[in-house]
Amino acid sequence: AKYEGKSEGELSVKDLKAMIPPAHRDFLDDMMERYDVPPLPAEDKPGAIAGDAEPPMTYAQAVPLMDVAFSYPIRLAVNALGPPPPDMIQRAHDNDVLVGALAGKKVHAERHVAAGVDIVIAQGHEAGGHTGDIATMVLVPEVVDAIAPTPVLAAGGIGNGRQVAAALALGAQGVWCGSVWLTTQEAETHPVVKDKFLAAGSSDTLRSRSRTGKPARQLRSAWTDEWEGENSPGTLPMPL
Repeated sequence: AKYEGKSEGELSVKDLKAMIPPAHRDFLDDMMERYDVPPLPAEDKPGAIAGDAEPPMTYAQAVPLMDVAFSYPIRLAVNALGPPPPDMIQRAHDNDVLVGALAGKKVHAERHVAAGVDIVIAQGHEAGGHTGDIATMVLVPEVVDAIAPTPVLAAGGIGNGRQVAAALALGAQGVWCGSVWLTTQEAETHPVVKDKFLAAGSSDTLRSRSRTGKPARQLRSAWTDEWEGENSPGTLPMPL
Protein backbone atom coordinates (compact mmCIF):
# COMPACT_ATOMS: atom_id res chain seq x y z
CA ALA A 1 0.00 0.00 0.00
CA LYS A 2 1.20 3.53 -0.62
CA TYR A 3 0.12 7.11 -0.22
CA GLU A 4 -1.37 8.92 -3.18
CA GLY A 5 1.63 10.99 -4.17
CA LYS A 6 3.63 12.06 -7.20
CA SER A 7 4.29 8.49 -8.23
CA GLU A 8 0.59 7.64 -7.84
CA GLY A 9 -1.61 10.56 -8.84
CA GLU A 10 0.80 13.49 -9.23
CA LEU A 11 -0.12 15.07 -5.89
CA SER A 12 2.36 17.14 -3.88
CA VAL A 13 2.30 18.07 -0.19
CA LYS A 14 0.68 21.36 -1.19
CA ASP A 15 -2.00 19.49 -3.16
CA LEU A 16 -2.83 17.32 -0.17
CA LYS A 17 -2.94 20.34 2.16
CA ALA A 18 -5.46 21.97 -0.19
CA MET A 19 -7.77 18.98 0.34
CA ILE A 20 -8.09 19.66 4.08
CA PRO A 21 -11.52 21.20 4.84
CA PRO A 22 -11.55 24.67 6.45
CA ALA A 23 -13.30 23.32 9.56
CA HIS A 24 -10.39 20.97 10.23
CA ARG A 25 -7.84 23.73 9.70
CA ASP A 26 -9.70 26.02 12.11
CA PHE A 27 -9.97 23.21 14.67
CA LEU A 28 -6.24 22.53 14.54
CA ASP A 29 -5.24 26.20 14.57
CA ASP A 30 -7.38 26.77 17.65
CA MET A 31 -5.97 23.69 19.38
CA MET A 32 -2.36 24.66 18.66
CA GLU A 33 -2.99 28.18 19.98
CA ARG A 34 -4.65 26.97 23.18
CA TYR A 35 -1.78 24.56 23.90
CA ASP A 36 0.85 27.12 22.93
CA VAL A 37 2.32 24.99 20.14
CA PRO A 38 4.48 27.10 17.79
CA PRO A 39 3.54 27.04 14.09
CA LEU A 40 5.68 25.23 11.53
CA PRO A 41 8.34 27.38 9.86
CA ALA A 42 7.53 29.05 6.55
CA GLU A 43 8.45 27.19 3.38
CA ASP A 44 11.60 29.21 2.82
CA LYS A 45 12.89 28.67 6.38
CA PRO A 46 15.06 25.84 7.80
CA GLY A 47 13.03 22.85 8.96
CA ALA A 48 10.10 23.61 6.66
CA ILE A 49 8.47 21.11 4.30
CA ALA A 50 8.45 22.30 0.70
CA GLY A 51 4.98 22.55 -0.78
CA ASP A 52 6.05 20.82 -3.98
CA ALA A 53 7.68 17.93 -2.11
CA GLU A 54 6.38 14.42 -2.64
CA PRO A 55 4.39 13.02 0.30
CA PRO A 56 6.12 10.29 2.33
CA MET A 57 5.72 6.55 1.72
CA THR A 58 5.23 6.64 -2.04
CA TYR A 59 6.57 3.89 -4.26
CA ALA A 60 9.11 6.28 -5.76
CA GLN A 61 10.51 7.02 -2.31
CA ALA A 62 10.65 3.35 -1.34
CA VAL A 63 13.01 2.37 -4.15
CA PRO A 64 16.05 4.42 -2.99
CA LEU A 65 15.40 3.29 0.59
CA MET A 66 15.61 -0.30 -0.60
CA ASP A 67 18.83 0.55 -2.45
CA VAL A 68 20.34 1.61 0.86
CA ALA A 69 18.92 -1.35 2.78
CA PHE A 70 20.25 -3.93 0.33
CA SER A 71 23.70 -2.36 0.44
CA TYR A 72 23.95 -3.77 3.98
CA PRO A 73 23.83 -7.43 5.10
CA ILE A 74 20.19 -7.31 6.23
CA ARG A 75 18.26 -10.56 6.68
CA LEU A 76 14.63 -9.47 6.66
CA ALA A 77 12.46 -6.77 5.03
CA VAL A 78 8.92 -6.28 6.34
CA ASN A 79 5.92 -4.54 4.80
CA ALA A 80 2.78 -3.12 6.42
CA LEU A 81 -0.56 -1.77 5.19
CA GLY A 82 -0.99 -4.39 2.47
CA PRO A 83 1.00 -7.10 0.67
CA PRO A 84 4.46 -6.08 -0.57
CA PRO A 85 4.60 -5.25 -4.30
CA PRO A 86 5.76 -8.26 -6.37
CA ASP A 87 8.87 -6.50 -7.69
CA MET A 88 9.99 -5.65 -4.17
CA ILE A 89 9.55 -9.26 -3.07
CA GLN A 90 11.57 -10.43 -6.05
CA ARG A 91 14.28 -7.87 -5.40
CA ALA A 92 14.54 -8.93 -1.77
CA HIS A 93 14.80 -12.59 -2.72
CA ASP A 94 17.42 -11.75 -5.35
CA ASN A 95 19.45 -10.26 -2.49
CA ASP A 96 18.89 -13.33 -0.25
CA VAL A 97 16.65 -11.30 2.04
CA LEU A 98 13.51 -12.82 3.55
CA VAL A 99 10.25 -10.88 3.24
CA GLY A 100 7.67 -10.48 5.98
CA ALA A 101 4.32 -8.71 6.17
CA LEU A 102 2.00 -7.65 9.00
CA ALA A 103 -1.53 -9.03 9.11
CA GLY A 104 -4.47 -8.03 11.30
CA LYS A 105 -6.89 -10.61 9.87
CA LYS A 106 -6.68 -14.16 8.55
CA VAL A 107 -7.55 -12.97 5.05
CA HIS A 108 -4.65 -10.52 5.17
CA ALA A 109 -2.26 -13.34 6.05
CA GLU A 110 -3.59 -15.49 3.21
CA ARG A 111 -3.06 -12.64 0.74
CA HIS A 112 0.49 -12.17 1.96
CA VAL A 113 1.29 -15.84 1.43
CA ALA A 114 -0.28 -15.75 -2.02
CA ALA A 115 1.94 -12.76 -2.83
CA GLY A 116 5.04 -14.75 -1.91
CA VAL A 117 6.14 -13.55 1.52
CA ASP A 118 8.28 -15.83 3.68
CA ILE A 119 7.02 -14.83 7.13
CA VAL A 120 3.72 -13.39 8.38
CA ILE A 121 3.50 -11.22 11.50
CA ALA A 122 0.06 -11.69 13.07
CA GLN A 123 -0.47 -8.35 14.80
CA GLY A 124 -3.28 -8.23 17.31
CA HIS A 125 -5.48 -5.39 18.53
CA GLU A 126 -3.16 -4.69 21.46
CA ALA A 127 -0.28 -3.56 19.24
CA GLY A 128 0.99 -0.01 19.10
CA GLY A 129 0.60 1.99 15.91
CA HIS A 130 -1.76 0.94 13.12
CA THR A 131 -3.66 -2.10 14.26
CA GLY A 132 -6.90 -3.98 13.69
CA ASP A 133 -9.82 -5.18 15.80
CA ILE A 134 -8.88 -8.81 16.55
CA ALA A 135 -7.03 -9.61 19.79
CA THR A 136 -3.63 -11.29 19.65
CA MET A 137 -4.92 -14.31 21.60
CA VAL A 138 -7.55 -14.94 18.92
CA LEU A 139 -5.64 -13.85 15.82
CA VAL A 140 -2.39 -15.78 16.22
CA PRO A 141 -3.76 -19.36 16.29
CA GLU A 142 -6.23 -18.49 13.53
CA VAL A 143 -3.42 -17.29 11.27
CA VAL A 144 -1.12 -20.17 12.24
CA ASP A 145 -3.76 -22.70 11.18
CA ALA A 146 -4.69 -20.82 8.01
CA ILE A 147 -1.26 -20.45 6.44
CA ALA A 148 0.76 -23.41 7.73
CA PRO A 149 3.59 -24.21 7.07
CA THR A 150 4.46 -20.50 6.58
CA PRO A 151 6.14 -19.27 9.80
CA VAL A 152 4.11 -16.86 11.94
CA LEU A 153 5.42 -14.29 14.41
CA ALA A 154 3.02 -12.97 17.06
CA ALA A 155 2.76 -9.23 17.70
CA GLY A 156 0.62 -7.01 19.89
CA GLY A 157 0.92 -6.61 23.66
CA ILE A 158 4.16 -8.61 23.93
CA GLY A 159 6.72 -7.08 26.25
CA ASN A 160 8.04 -9.78 28.58
CA GLY A 161 8.97 -13.45 28.74
CA ARG A 162 5.57 -14.65 29.93
CA GLN A 163 3.93 -13.08 26.91
CA VAL A 164 6.55 -14.62 24.62
CA ALA A 165 5.80 -18.03 26.12
CA ALA A 166 2.08 -17.48 25.59
CA ALA A 167 2.68 -16.59 21.93
CA LEU A 168 4.66 -19.79 21.41
CA ALA A 169 1.86 -21.78 23.05
CA LEU A 170 -0.54 -20.25 20.51
CA GLY A 171 1.55 -21.76 17.71
CA ALA A 172 3.73 -18.80 16.73
CA GLN A 173 7.36 -19.55 15.94
CA GLY A 174 8.50 -16.31 17.52
CA VAL A 175 7.40 -12.80 18.43
CA TRP A 176 7.61 -9.35 16.88
CA CYS A 177 8.03 -6.47 19.33
CA GLY A 178 7.75 -2.79 18.48
CA SER A 179 6.72 -0.39 21.24
CA VAL A 180 9.06 -1.94 23.81
CA TRP A 181 12.08 -0.91 21.73
CA LEU A 182 11.03 2.75 21.93
CA THR A 183 11.99 2.69 25.61
CA THR A 184 15.54 1.39 25.12
CA GLN A 185 18.67 3.43 25.69
CA GLU A 186 19.48 3.27 21.98
CA ALA A 187 16.07 4.58 20.88
CA GLU A 188 15.83 8.18 19.67
CA THR A 189 12.51 8.58 21.50
CA HIS A 190 12.24 11.97 23.24
CA PRO A 191 13.01 11.50 26.97
CA VAL A 192 9.62 12.94 27.99
CA VAL A 193 7.81 10.49 25.71
CA LYS A 194 10.00 7.61 26.88
CA ASP A 195 9.10 8.35 30.50
CA LYS A 196 5.41 8.39 29.58
CA PHE A 197 5.77 5.01 27.86
CA LEU A 198 7.44 3.49 30.90
CA ALA A 199 4.86 4.92 33.30
CA ALA A 200 1.84 3.89 31.21
CA GLY A 201 -0.46 1.03 32.12
CA SER A 202 -2.94 -1.01 30.11
CA SER A 203 -5.63 1.68 30.47
CA ASP A 204 -3.46 4.52 29.21
CA THR A 205 -3.63 3.77 25.48
CA LEU A 206 -6.37 4.01 22.89
CA ARG A 207 -6.86 3.62 19.17
CA SER A 208 -7.39 6.89 17.35
CA ARG A 209 -7.60 7.98 13.72
CA SER A 210 -6.35 11.46 14.64
CA ARG A 211 -2.75 10.96 13.53
CA THR A 212 -3.03 9.26 10.14
CA GLY A 213 -6.68 8.62 9.38
CA LYS A 214 -6.36 4.91 10.17
CA PRO A 215 -6.88 3.44 13.66
CA ALA A 216 -3.54 3.62 15.47
CA ARG A 217 -2.85 2.74 19.10
CA GLN A 218 -1.09 5.48 21.02
CA LEU A 219 -0.90 6.99 24.49
CA ARG A 220 -3.98 8.91 25.53
CA SER A 221 -3.13 12.60 25.51
CA ALA A 222 -4.60 16.07 25.21
CA TRP A 223 -4.34 15.60 21.43
CA THR A 224 -6.50 12.45 21.38
CA ASP A 225 -8.92 13.94 23.92
CA GLU A 226 -9.45 16.98 21.68
CA TRP A 227 -10.21 14.80 18.65
CA GLU A 228 -12.73 12.81 20.69
CA GLY A 229 -14.32 15.95 22.15
CA GLU A 230 -17.68 17.43 21.20
CA ASN A 231 -16.06 20.24 19.18
CA SER A 232 -14.06 17.87 17.00
CA PRO A 233 -14.91 17.94 13.27
CA GLY A 234 -14.04 14.25 13.06
CA THR A 235 -10.94 12.70 11.55
CA LEU A 236 -10.14 12.56 7.84
CA PRO A 237 -9.26 9.29 6.08
CA MET A 238 -5.69 8.30 5.27
CA PRO A 239 -4.90 9.35 1.66
CA LEU A 240 -4.26 5.81 0.40
